[in-house]
Amino acid sequence: MGGLWVLLVAYGGLTVWPALADSMIYAALLFGAGRLYRYAAGNTGGFLSEAVIAVVVQLLCVGLTFAVMTGVGMLAVARFIHVIPLQAIYGLLLWIALAYRSRIAGIKARITAEESLLRHATPPDAAKIEVIDRISVKNGAQIEIISITQLTYIQAYGDYVMLYTDTGRHIKEQTMKFYETALPDSFVRVHRSFIVNTDRIARIELAGKDNYTLKLKNGAAIRVSPAGYKLLRQRLSL
Repeated sequence: MGGLWVLLVAYGGLTVWPALADSMIYAALLFGAGRLYRYAAGNTGGFLSEAVIAVVVQLLCVGLTFAVMTGVGMLAVARFIHVIPLQAIYGLLLWIALAYRSRIAGIKARITAEESLLRHATPPDAAKIEVIDRISVKNGAQIEIISITQLTYIQAYGDYVMLYTDTGRHIKEQTMKFYETALPDSFVRVHRSFIVNTDRIARIELAGKDNYTLKLKNGAAIRVSPAGYKLLRQRLSL
């Protein structure tokens, strides 16, 4: 309102009180149509729609201001026509400000909504490996299927692993990380080099301060790291 008042006095040739009344009426009508401005800026199909709504609002505000000011005798028709360009300039600037503010508010609202969806979204299971119940290994010219219940333990073997079963051992071209993830909870990685079938553990022996050794039912002895011992206790509820 203050900006239009200054324009009317400085460039429109109006005296203080008619300029004040004109600017108050015009500003009140313009801000009363603010919902329409926000709708045009945020929900229409593009610039043309916004421009049409802006022109309609401007015409309504100017027309109603003209009716009030000339109706109460505060401003002559000729004088009012003289100040219409100033009102149009003021209205255009205000339109740009409202449209910019509405767009920024819309962008912030979309960002907030997207962040909320991300916070509450269920993590995808794309990286989850299905638990296996059997392993295929080559035995000469044949392929042998080993049930994981036959596994006693798995040992790191360079880039591969060595599978130890009741009947022997087999090299498999897969990693310890794969088996750590793919085997059921009855298998525990007790050391960076060993994954053990807990059903095959005979006892746990203290081999020194914070050092433990697993004795398996087949007589094998497996080293246990501190982190592996902690995990083993959790799995066995010790």
